Amino acid sequence: MPSALSIMKHPIALFLSALMAVVGATQIASAQNSDAASQKEQRIQMWLDDQDKNQDGKVSPDEAIRQMKSNFNNLDRNQDGFIDRAELGQLADRLAGNQNNR
Repeated sequence: MPSALSIMKHPIALFLSALMAVVGATQIASAQNSDAASQKEQRIQMWLDDQDKNQDGKVSPDEAIRQMKSNFNNLDRNQDGFIDRAELGQLADRLAGNQNNR
């Protein structure tokens, strides 16, 4: 009967071992991406809950408070007079990137 060590040296066993490592890494990366997307969505919703007083899904200059108010023109990337969900998402991405670079 072959030993466990000799079996692990077999090319198929090596391939399967490498494949399992790749699948595991992919699952971990997928879970991390899912968690990051969830955190991003939570942050966007928190900002809207806090500032979107008329609940139209965007923040107007009159609704904006704190740093959102003082940076309104920079955050309103399309200059339509509102900070919408997409622009809040861009802000969340930038803030997450800054936290990852610390």
